[in-house]
Amino acid sequence: MTDGFHLDPPTTENLENAQRGWRTGTLRVSIPAETEYWRVLRAPSRADALSYAEVCYPSDANNRFSPVLSSGAPIPSAYAGASEPIALWEVVLRNIRHGGIKRVPRHETRDRYLVRVKTLRALELLDLRRPAISALVDPGNRPPDLSAAWPVAYETTRLWAQRLVERIPQADGFIYESHQVPGECIVLFQPTAPKVFATIGDAVPVDEGTGRKLLEAQARRANAVVDFGDLPDPPET
Repeated sequence: MTDGFHLDPPTTENLENAQRGWRTGTLRVSIPAETEYWRVLRAPSRADALSYAEVCYPSDANNRFSPVLSSGAPIPSAYAGASEPIALWEVVLRNIRHGGIKRVPRHETRDRYLVRVKTLRALELLDLRRPAISALVDPGNRPPDLSAAWPVAYETTRLWAQRLVERIPQADGFIYESHQVPGECIVLFQPTAPKVFATIGDAVPVDEGTGRKLLEAQARRANAVVDFGDLPDPPET
């Protein structure tokens, strides 16, 4: 299924359409200050998780839309989901769908925290959701499946991100649909002022207490389990 997924790189026409859509407002979305999101981060402690959750970070890890480079170095970026389930599915549980696994390994939950945040200021985002994304292409052409792309196509989705950020540097980031569960995600790119969020409440470990219960409930929706280190070893194959 993933081998058959095809995604074309952005063309000059796509980028011109994006710039036009941004200018006219067709592809521009304003997110008010104090809009709430959820982030899942790996950190050595709750305090560190709260600190990390406030900022964009220049990571070279290959994700759907990052890293985006400037002068050869990653631009600080940050992902967030519009709800707790979206944030968990985008990070901890993603390989249930992407990899077809039914047992989420322990390393996916170790030292990870769920943090509720709110935006510190209004953000202007490029809209990559349906139906707005159709404005990227000329009439008669199919819009790119950037949100639905499987990991095999991430090299191309990152190329789209790179070219779109270069063409529309005033955008704070993108808003797009989660490929995991219904709902929206954002990815922010902040080269000069990486602090974009304020945290709300405490960081919640995903492997204990309420975080664990929420994660277990979400995994059950896909008939999967999460290994928190207390499951018996799987049978040898």
